[in-house]
Amino acid sequence: MIILSDIHSNIEALEAVLKIVHEDRIIILGDVVGYGADPGICLERVNGIIKPGDYVMGNHEMMVIDEYLRDDPDVNPLAKEGALFSLKILSYIQKEFIKSLPNSISIYDSLFVHGAPPDSYLEYLIPGYTSIQSIYYKFLSFKEQFCFIGHSHRPCMWIFNKEEGTITLEENFNKGIIIALKENERAIVNVGSVGQPRDRDNRAAFCIFDENKREVRLIRTEYDFNKTREKIIDAGLPKKLGDRLIYGY
Repeated sequence: MIILSDIHSNIEALEAVLKIVHEDRIIILGDVVGYGADPGICLERVNGIIKPGDYVMGNHEMMVIDEYLRDDPDVNPLAKEGALFSLKILSYIQKEFIKSLPNSISIYDSLFVHGAPPDSYLEYLIPGYTSIQSIYYKFLSFKEQFCFIGHSHRPCMWIFNKEEGTITLEENFNKGIIIALKENERAIVNVGSVGQPRDRDNRAAFCIFDENKREVRLIRTEYDFNKTREKIIDAGLPKKLGDRLIYGY
């Protein structure tokens, strides 16, 4: 199984990822739209490769269909501009599809959500910012062995040892090493961002999940970010949205 998140209207990154994946099921953790210049194309591409129901709501999808969220004074101005652009580009059918998205999916003893368990598309979980105590309470909020998230654009993996009551940040996950869970372990896995990484690595990021072996692996792949950047600028979107693709931040 392939798990993708935060494509953000970046068709070049999405196509680069799809060229190297071979698994037959793809789960989308939200934010296919927003920020970039190709929201309609990305949404159409995603809908052509997923099974019905394998796509959860992201905050950028919600901003497209919810003007109150879009106009919230706390919303990042760049996010709002991206949402307004997506609103203009997406078709009526695509907007109606977005309205149908669930906040979470539970399959294979795994929970899939955009931001944080059990079903938030707005809350961030970020190493160094989110306390271990907060992560502990997040583990208490869902029953599955795995919870896969996106939203922060920063890949990471927290492992909870049920016998010892400890939570550790698995450093080897970000190195692309396969991580297998033991029976007494549970995990919250941030799969990173396909279209707008923010961990100072500009390569597209996604996760492979073997539900039978209970193994996860972070994959990175290069794409033509300069082409994406030029399209963002040509579309009249803020230049910063293109420039950040160069540095992965």
